[in-house]
Amino acid sequence: MLRSLSVTDPNLIDSLQAEGFNAMHVEVSDPNLSALLEIASKSSLPVYARIRLLERPGLGDTSPTNTLGQLVEGAECPSQPLAQDRCLELCQRVAAQYPWAGLQLMGLGFRSFEGLPTDHADASFYRSICFCAACQYGYGAAGSILEHVAREAIETARAKHPTVDTMLLWRRSVQYGLLRQIHEIVSLPLCLHTAAELRYTGDRSSLTFEEAQGLAATCSVDPESSEDLARLALLPRPMPVYSTSNLAPERFAGVIL
Repeated sequence: MLRSLSVTDPNLIDSLQAEGFNAMHVEVSDPNLSALLEIASKSSLPVYARIRLLERPGLGDTSPTNTLGQLVEGAECPSQPLAQDRCLELCQRVAAQYPWAGLQLMGLGFRSFEGLPTDHADASFYRSICFCAACQYGYGAAGSILEHVAREAIETARAKHPTVDTMLLWRRSVQYGLLRQIHEIVSLPLCLHTAAELRYTGDRSSLTFEEAQGLAATCSVDPESSEDLARLALLPRPMPVYSTSNLAPERFAGVIL
């Protein structure tokens, strides 16, 4: 069983094995990364790199843009070619930085807007559909219809329009394509962070375990409740799946299900 602690304090590394841990995760954006890796290189514990993809504070050229013209701040849309290039460059750079046990890919999917107190159940979902130039091109002929549907559905709850399924399928193909590109250029095992309910993140477009099979060696999830965790443990899975939630045993950042 993988028992991995997410480490930010270099002074904790020496005591990990005594505490029962057999691996550790580090954020590649951690300001203490150099110190963490220097000490980790002297230990026998495998180190996993957690990469937060499609997060670029201050950039607006590739930001997700909804039907109201609002941007998701600090995020990039995975359909944007420039954003994909940045992801690939980041993965290559991190993979070459250290003899990692694997790369955990966070945030590969489409980002969502936070809901408002006045929202009906699906309003935040429709508000989070991206209509940047790349997404508009991907939606094709359904794009103008979908934009009209999204704008109206933000205000008033209504039955799901067929263009929504078209959009979700296309989104999944974008994520699958980006994951495939990362798999092709990085020789390290990949761990894909996916939705706890296996189908959808906040915007309902996460890749499933089955779709990631062959491209990712493992998947990780963040169950929101103990019921989610129990249900996940019973589902058939084509690869090892890790819980990265506080619902897992105390202090563990990653526990195999």
